[in-house]
Amino acid sequence: MSNLKVFKMIQLVLACMVCTSITAQLKSLSLKDALILAEKNYPQIKAKQLQVSSAKANILASQMDYLPNIKLHAQIDNATANSLAGTYFPYGVVVPISGAINNTSDPKSYFGSIGLAYLELPLYGFGQIRAKVNISKASYATELGAYENEKFNMYIRICISYLDFLSYHQLKIVQEKNLERALTLQKSIIANVRNGLKPGVDSSFAAAEISNAKLQLFELEKKENEQKNILANSIGILNNEFNPDTMSFSNALLKLDTIHSVINHPLVRYFESRIKESQAKEHYIALNYLPKFSLLGADWGRGSGLSPISKSENSTSFNEGTNLTRFNYAIGIACTFTISDIPKNILLKRVEHLKIASEKENLNGIKQELKNEQQLADDNLVLSLKQANEAPNQLKAGTDNYNQKLTMYNNGLASIVDLAQALYNLNRAETAQTIYINAAWKALLFKAESIGDLSIFTKQF
Repeated sequence: MSNLKVFKMIQLVLACMVCTSITAQLKSLSLKDALILAEKNYPQIKAKQLQVSSAKANILASQMDYLPNIKLHAQIDNATANSLAGTYFPYGVVVPISGAINNTSDPKSYFGSIGLAYLELPLYGFGQIRAKVNISKASYATELGAYENEKFNMYIRICISYLDFLSYHQLKIVQEKNLERALTLQKSIIANVRNGLKPGVDSSFAAAEISNAKLQLFELEKKENEQKNILANSIGILNNEFNPDTMSFSNALLKLDTIHSVINHPLVRYFESRIKESQAKEHYIALNYLPKFSLLGADWGRGSGLSPISKSENSTSFNEGTNLTRFNYAIGIACTFTISDIPKNILLKRVEHLKIASEKENLNGIKQELKNEQQLADDNLVLSLKQANEAPNQLKAGTDNYNQKLTMYNNGLASIVDLAQALYNLNRAETAQTIYINAAWKALLFKAESIGDLSIFTKQF
């Protein structure tokens, strides 16, 4: 073996190694992996998850209303004690005065102190606290429904983006094969022209076909990069790190039975949860008409520099004024019934009642739209599967016709125009098969979207 042949073999091996290395860098990204990445990185999903966590924490906060309200208070004051007979309504910052009635105003100030423990325990409120907790639970269910609906819509968007990227990727491969055929054909034509077997115009015609194939390939590469970038932004990775998983989508689609059910659709569940939340609010407002019963308790001690015996024994000493010398306690039951809130509660209840009616009408409209979408999805899927199943027949016919015209051309029985038309028909058949298969996948995805169950799409691969 000559050194030149050995050198060429080494070059070939190195080229194969480089190609393998480049291919390894671009890992095959499956649709399921793309969905996992999207759920992890999609900003709107993260926001919905935080809203769900917030609503869940609000349930615990509302349940705290069952616990007693306990206040501890302590203060030390230095003030005058000039009291005067008369009555006034306590309002704003009017400070109560504790001391004997004086004939004149005494500017001297005295120390005083108080330590207080106050307890208010809700005894009975006709289920008002429970109704408030139910509002929090209904709000949590609504946020959870919004999250599930947003996640489902995100899955659909990612699937569409993935299928678009996959479609252009496969169309690019088809066009690469078309360009390869055109280049091979050109070499054969040039050899025949040089040998005087074919006219020179044939080589020019072949060069034009190659140029056209390259232009189409460049356009497809541009569109593929655009779709790849859209998908990469959605799932939060770099667009130079992956290629689509073409093997999973090469399998034949299964024929599914017609399914009509909108009960478990995420959008339906979300609107149902909104109705339940408004109903919980309406029930809570209705209970606000009723009184609230509470257990009250207090224990306190006081100290003062003022003497209960004589003014002459008053002391301005800090220690004598702040030392607690009197202790008291109190216990009682309170009933609170705010009559003035009744008209307002009536209006608020009316507001929630109208909201419920509005949400129910929206829900009925959504159910009707989903039923129509399901019927359309079934029809589209049937037709798309027929197209996908018929496409191989067109491809076979195009392949046979091209091989026949190529043989006839090489034997002088067909012109370059006939061969170019056969080449065009073959490329169109390959392109059509790719488009029809992708359209069938999208039809199945549309069916899954209308039903609200993505599994009928993802379980196919």
